[in-house]
Amino acid sequence: MKIRTNAGIAEGMPLSDAQRYDKAVKIIKLAIAVFGSLGLWFLAILTWIIWKVLSSGAVNNYIASCV
Repeated sequence: MKIRTNAGIAEGMPLSDAQRYDKAVKIIKLAIAVFGSLGLWFLAILTWIIWKVLSSGAVNNYIASCV
């Protein structure tokens, strides 16, 4: 008795295992999507902060004072 699931991998498992497997896959995909979008926001904010610091001239003044 083979059971086809949404994932397509969980063949031959008891139905409860197949359902649990599908649920885990959905949760993992959701987590990747959420963390992926948060990561993009984090990168955008970090880039903006670095750009602001560099464009303010504070870094250039600091480097000039060290040299």
